[in-house]
Amino acid sequence: MFELAGEHDLSTTSKVEAAVRTASEGQSRIVYDLTGVTYLDSTVLTMLVRSHKQLGKGFGVVLPSASPIRRIFEITKLDRIFPVQETLEEALRAK
Repeated sequence: MFELAGEHDLSTTSKVEAAVRTASEGQSRIVYDLTGVTYLDSTVLTMLVRSHKQLGKGFGVVLPSASPIRRIFEITKLDRIFPVQETLEEALRAK
């Protein structure tokens, strides 16, 4: 599980990618908990797409429907590509 909070854009993407690499070493599954994210831009979405391509079924996203970020996933249709769950518990149970 990898938790993100706050605002993320081009200026934070490289730090996030490095942290994700460290957190996911030796893991076949990673769940991104975006519950606390208040802003993200296309560079972060691109990072998530790359991660999804690498992990396939081992990829998940936690994003409550009340989150303002959920709308970005709906507009870009990423909610149809990524397995997006309301809670961390649901994401961890999902296969």
